[in-house]
Amino acid sequence: NPTGTGTFNINNSTLIGKQLAIAIEPDAGPIDWTIQNSYLGNTDSDSYAAMWVRASNQTFHIEKSVFDMSGVGSALFFFPASGIDFFMDHCDILSEKNGVRFTGGVSRDVTIKNTNIVSQSTGLFGDISPSDLLSFSYNNISGYNSFTPGMNDVLPGIVPDYIDTQSPGVDFRYSNNQLLMADEFGGAIGSGYSDSLPPLPTFTPSPIPTPTHTGTPTPTPDPLFTSTPTPTPNSNEQSYIDRFIAYWTGVGQVPSTVPTLEEYATPEEFDRLYMGSLIDYWVNLIQNSQNLQAGMGWGSSYQTHALNDMYRATGDIKYLRANQSILEQTMANRDDKVGHTTFFGEMAPAWGTPY
Repeated sequence: NPTGTGTFNINNSTLIGKQLAIAIEPDAGPIDWTIQNSYLGNTDSDSYAAMWVRASNQTFHIEKSVFDMSGVGSALFFFPASGIDFFMDHCDILSEKNGVRFTGGVSRDVTIKNTNIVSQSTGLFGDISPSDLLSFSYNNISGYNSFTPGMNDVLPGIVPDYIDTQSPGVDFRYSNNQLLMADEFGGAIGSGYSDSLPPLPTFTPSPIPTPTHTGTPTPTPDPLFTSTPTPTPNSNEQSYIDRFIAYWTGVGQVPSTVPTLEEYATPEEFDRLYMGSLIDYWVNLIQNSQNLQAGMGWGSSYQTHALNDMYRATGDIKYLRANQSILEQTMANRDDKVGHTTFFGEMAPAWGTPY
């Protein structure tokens, strides 16, 4: 944490902290920051940010650098950071939670361009003041032009040939033509980090599992979980599914987003419709609305059933990981003070119930 005033130049460097790589606390005076050709990251699952800025009147010029967030915070976190002048060009912002977050603060001039923003929750998030000047251009997704949660975010592991946020040695470029955008000069966006620097010895990229498509699909083992055999669907299971659907239909809680059999036809069609923005939609709706009666409609339950079906059909572990993200968010937003009786005859938490 710097104090006083001055200039910091960080060039061709690797900064890895347990919870923070750079922390600029409120007692810091006006400082000019230059960060170029560098990697900033952290390793702890409870990390706060790769860089957070709480001090006011800071100036940043950042180019060709990577901000990698391995925990539950934000890759770049500004709170309140009033009066900052922030310029970022050709960088990678990688996060298992939020990409760039602003909380409070006024009179900020922020430019982010030619940059990859990849997050498992929200790419751009926070509180924007009318006195702020914001410019987002030529980033990996054209929708990154406002702080709107959810619908424009890219999930690592779902975009083909993209990155694993805990393995920065792998190639940061992706080949999905629906997402790839040239920079303002027609070149590549992002830092080009993996083109110029070797993999960091601190991290070891995990092997990418290849699904088996011949004969009966064999599920790809996940090293993070103890595998349990998946039973073959039978008449009892189908009866349960039929009764489950009949129950929720009867209480008016069947959403229009339930996948149809036609949409299961190919993994590509399912992924296009249900593996990106819709998962973010459920995660953010559970997190932000917490209301069983106002649109959530237990649709996430149908989404998780669909993901299980796709895993059984393809053996691709990405469907279980997406399923887990919905379940974790559901459990994180419980309200045990007031409940309701479920189909199984037990009390369960209700979301958004006044008490």
